[in-house]
Amino acid sequence: MGGLGAWPHCAWVSLIRRALSLNARSTSTVSWAPRIGTYAGDRPLDDPSLDPIYDIMERRNLIVFMHPTSTDKLERWRDYTLNTVLAWPNETTLAITRMIYAGVFDRHPKLQLALAHGGGNLVFMRGRIDLGYTAPEFERNPDCHKNISRPPNSYYRQLFFDTAVGAPEMLEFLIKTVGADRVVYGSDEPFEIADPHGDMALSTVRKLAESDANAILGGNLAAILENQH
Repeated sequence: MGGLGAWPHCAWVSLIRRALSLNARSTSTVSWAPRIGTYAGDRPLDDPSLDPIYDIMERRNLIVFMHPTSTDKLERWRDYTLNTVLAWPNETTLAITRMIYAGVFDRHPKLQLALAHGGGNLVFMRGRIDLGYTAPEFERNPDCHKNISRPPNSYYRQLFFDTAVGAPEMLEFLIKTVGADRVVYGSDEPFEIADPHGDMALSTVRKLAESDANAILGGNLAAILENQH
């Protein structure tokens, strides 16, 4: 997995091409996947300048892993580990919601992202996020319609959500809401504030139907990686 988030956006294309070239010449059977943060240097991920990068990711059927980064290091986030437990999930939610409303997933219908921490607040907030699109009158915002033609939650089918959500009941909610075919196993290792040994995720996933458990524990991701080229 190669990290792009710390690099300026103008370097992403060359980095991806270089990594793919090295991967193609490798004798390893392990596929390469790019890892991005919630910003590209100093730009949000919905910036139009990133479209050529998404074109490459889409054409090569790359699965892109997103782990949040700290963009606004406000004083109020510094106490009580709030930057990790609250700010990071919010960063993911903000980045993906901006990408949806900016039409990134409309322009790139084969772009696929896997999101850390179960997608942050994205799944729980999906009804409220849709309200920006469905508001009928006084709160209707034309900006919420100019780039997309359907409700935001419909673009969740281009997303995968990992299992590092912190509590069994939240993982059960995630699987029930988005479907087992959109969930992938994730531990968030080496961070302690996650599920580094898989204790929470494995105990929950193993209660599912065998086909769903197998999909989450590797089947979903394997199917994507097999189609990379």
